[in-house]
Amino acid sequence: GSGGRGGVAGPLAIDTAQFRQAFGGKAPHDVEAEHEDRRENAQRQAEQARDESGGLIDSVTDEQILLAHRLLSSAEGVFVEPGSAASIAGLLKMSDAGGVPEGATIVCTVTGHGLKDPQWALRSADGGDVTPVRVPVDVVSVAAALGLE
Repeated sequence: GSGGRGGVAGPLAIDTAQFRQAFGGKAPHDVEAEHEDRRENAQRQAEQARDESGGLIDSVTDEQILLAHRLLSSAEGVFVEPGSAASIAGLLKMSDAGGVPEGATIVCTVTGHGLKDPQWALRSADGGDVTPVRVPVDVVSVAAALGLE
């Protein structure tokens, strides 16, 4: 994985005129400066929300996210895209560190669906491959395969 860092993008070799046409007449440095301004503004807003709510901003590893993703799908039947499981991974990290008060009500927002990255659904908790069980397309066979007879 990326170790929690953002991806790297490479620029296309196009001239300034092509760039201006593609980006609404702006020069390359204008677009870069606007992106940096938006990122800094989003960071300020996140820090303000943290400060006003008494919350915190923390990080989780790819491994913690994938563990949370597997937990959601296997224990709760909620199949989200892996990146969306970061809030659950953060909750588990805080809980393991004793940072979640007993009886607390906590809401984690998860979005997307697991089919955006289906290979993770076909892995065991330790990362090994899982072979899907094929069953005939009828309710009785599916119920039997799930142990719901």
